Amino acid sequence: MKDSLLLAWKQFYKDSLIIHTYKGSEFILDEIMAWYKSDASKPKEASIFANLTSYSADAYHNWGITNSIINAGLAMKQFMTAWGGKKLETKLFHSITELHMTLNQKEFKEIKSSLLATGYRGNKNNFTHPFNPKIYITVNEQKGKSKYSKVKFKLTKAVSKREIVFSPNAALKLSGKEGWFLFN
Repeated sequence: MKDSLLLAWKQFYKDSLIIHTYKGSEFILDEIMAWYKSDASKPKEASIFANLTSYSADAYHNWGITNSIINAGLAMKQFMTAWGGKKLETKLFHSITELHMTLNQKEFKEIKSSLLATGYRGNKNNFTHPFNPKIYITVNEQKGKSKYSKVKFKLTKAVSKREIVFSPNAALKLSGKEGWFLFN
């Protein structure tokens, strides 16, 4: 699986990619990401990077997931159902439907290539994929801002209009069957 992810990403990203492999007792986890030489002389700053992750087929089999499910595609929700715990009696959150991001040019190049490698279709700075959130990217070199500006999500039932302010930089807005996390 890691080889097909790596080959797919290399079609869209011409710079160096690196694979980190973690071997657990029941699984192998491969993470593919862009390689950058670290520069200790520069101050650390918030950044975002693409990371394509693949578990070994043995790991999925150990967790009771069959080859037919793996080949058909495994949704995170389906994957997490086997984690156990008490089932929620009521649940308001259904799914994320949109991600709005603000990236610098370097981050945009990397994120765009990983989205295209995983089947998203791009139109300028907007990306769509069946059954996955729409992604909207603004390119801006300004530092100190949140990389996520808005996250839109679908609710399981309609709620009255409500706003919760967590801080001057974070708020939650709910209205009807949708909600927004807003970050400044």
